[in-house]
Amino acid sequence: MSGTATIAKGAVVCKEAVLKGDVTVGAGTVIHPRALIHAEAGPIVIGDNNIIEEQAVIHNRVQPVAEGETPPSGKPTMEIGSSNVFEVGCHSESLHIGNNNTLESKCRLGVSTAMTNGCVLGACCHLSAQETLAENTVVFGERNRRRVQGDRP
Repeated sequence: MSGTATIAKGAVVCKEAVLKGDVTVGAGTVIHPRALIHAEAGPIVIGDNNIIEEQAVIHNRVQPVAEGETPPSGKPTMEIGSSNVFEVGCHSESLHIGNNNTLESKCRLGVSTAMTNGCVLGACCHLSAQETLAENTVVFGERNRRRVQGDRP
């Protein structure tokens, strides 16, 4: 670990996990070996009872600024709610993830996309558009098709 990590009582962070920067981990959250949580651009706040599996990457990264544009002021805080699952090899740069979401293996969630609650980003799916997924949205398949699941998690 490098930087400031605050780990709540009851959380489990394996010693092979990598936490860089200002990271807060909520109670009951489990971070598996070789997971990477990198608070480069600003702090990352992870809620309670999340599971972050092997080789998952959660990265609050510095965004490139186009020539002539002014960089944003302040440090953006990445907020991850409770009861989320980050499966093996997923990659998230989203600044807002609500509760009860699943990011399946090898998926990518871009910085401009926010997840509300009860969403699933399917295996190998990539989202990077500036949008907020509606509650209970499931993204699946090669073309990132969508549907809304009937049952709440």
